Amino acid sequence: MGDIDPAFIQSREHRPKSKAVEAGEISVIDLSSQNKQQLISEIGKACEEWGFFQVIKHGVPFEVSRKAEIVADKFFEQSIDEKKKVKRDEDTTQVPSSHEPHDKELRTLTNQWPQHPSDFREALQECAREVEKLAFKLFELILLSLGLAGHKFHGCFRDQLSMVRLNHNPPCPFPDLALGVGRHKDEGALTVPAQDDVGGLQV
Repeated sequence: MGDIDPAFIQSREHRPKSKAVEAGEISVIDLSSQNKQQLISEIGKACEEWGFFQVIKHGVPFEVSRKAEIVADKFFEQSIDEKKKVKRDEDTTQVPSSHEPHDKELRTLTNQWPQHPSDFREALQECAREVEKLAFKLFELILLSLGLAGHKFHGCFRDQLSMVRLNHNPPCPFPDLALGVGRHKDEGALTVPAQDDVGGLQV
């Protein structure tokens, strides 16, 4: 397939289509709203109709998210050999499903951080902390929209694993065949995606 990795080639029915499909608008929700009941109602409706919504004035400082974008760009600009230094292996690892004492088969999983850019780890961890605060706020609002107590989820996420993933999609030589990330469902309880100027996220 020339310069395209076969892993990115989609089956025929899932390939990108140039024809636009009108499907309504994704809700844009202002989290700074002082009307909490309206906020809860908007989030509940968005979850019911789409399972997805966009938030603005969400409390994640711009300078924090921008710094994360900058170091991510610097990382992806490096050579393939440099980036491969932090490539994950293909070995599967079983992780206990809870933190309870009867889970004896504990394993230590260690993050691999690139040496360059030198501030990559600091920037990503700071951004992750801020986004995690946002995620907990969204969880509370979602529970309230279901008529449940907002604090009910706290015990479910003790010692939880939060994951930061960076997707880089350079120009594709065969855009009619491939997608950077194909159709999928995320395995976590909540995903908070941030899209840059490249765009392309589909719901």
